[in-house]
Amino acid sequence: MSTAVDRALAYLAPRLNLTSQPYALATYTQAALARDGDHTRAQEAARKLAALAQRQGSGLFWHLRTNTTFHGWGRAGRLETTALAVEALAAAEGASRRIELNRCPNFASIVRPIARR
Repeated sequence: MSTAVDRALAYLAPRLNLTSQPYALATYTQAALARDGDHTRAQEAARKLAALAQRQGSGLFWHLRTNTTFHGWGRAGRLETTALAVEALAAAEGASRRIELNRCPNFASIVRPIARR
């Protein structure tokens, strides 16, 4: 990966605590996981992402507060955001031997049922 990616991740890392946007956190989680040795940043973002999950009946979703990058909003935007969050958390679970996401109380209840499907 390029130095530009490293600089972008370094710029965003201290700002993770400033957002509660699941779309942004999921995207950041995936980018950080793609970087070798960048699991500390991914861990922080994935924990925050997992904590933002909303229960609805027997399922979970991530609430969309703004339009997505692809201009999704409403139900379609929530579906896009939830899919991206699930993808990011599933990738993080795949890396969980290297990062300790299991300390997040929502993580196991979100990812493990999805993985069984």
